[in-house]
Amino acid sequence: MIHIILRNSLLLFILITLLSSCDKGGCIDIPLSDSYMAEVKSWKFEDSLGNRILVDDHNIIQTLKFMDSDSVYFEKTLEDDCGNTYGSFMASVQFNTSMGFYNFMIMLGAGGYIEEEYDDFHSCTIDFLVTNFGTSDNDHKNVKYDFVTQKVIEGEGSVEFLQSHQVLDHHYNDVLKITFDWMFSDNDVKVLYYTKRYGIIEFVDGYSNHFKAKD
Repeated sequence: MIHIILRNSLLLFILITLLSSCDKGGCIDIPLSDSYMAEVKSWKFEDSLGNRILVDDHNIIQTLKFMDSDSVYFEKTLEDDCGNTYGSFMASVQFNTSMGFYNFMIMLGAGGYIEEEYDDFHSCTIDFLVTNFGTSDNDHKNVKYDFVTQKVIEGEGSVEFLQSHQVLDHHYNDVLKITFDWMFSDNDVKVLYYTKRYGIIEFVDGYSNHFKAKD
């Protein structure tokens, strides 16, 4: 079921991008678009890393299971009045915790940048979705962050960029700290740490228990 939701979410993301590409306004800033595209791509999880071991504050070990990923690039999805075209990139990844409490879905999107149109269509984003299997309805919540404006544009929470973050014996650079404004219960994710290449490296629940990637 979660796999279907992941693929449907990615397809919806692609459809919105393609529909938005029909709008015309100013000119695509090619160098700036390339820069944002590269930045968004750099946050993609490296599939070869696979599963990771998590250790909580009570030394209980579980697995952060790599479940699925998708990525796609389309050429010439955005056209401007200046004769330029630009492509779009989408990627998604899904993780489950082995004890069965949480599903994490992260979706990346990047496309051409047109200043006059950007406020209507944010094309360089990362979206964090958390499903809590501990609730009767498998409730989920999300926070969507825009790399250009450096603001949350959807969901309820905040995103902070950390130049570095220490998790056990591992030092990570370029980390996004996602703090959700609310929880379904104390047994829910309050804070999530996500970094380039490695993906999720730590999360914190409502009891302030830290679940940290061991390797």
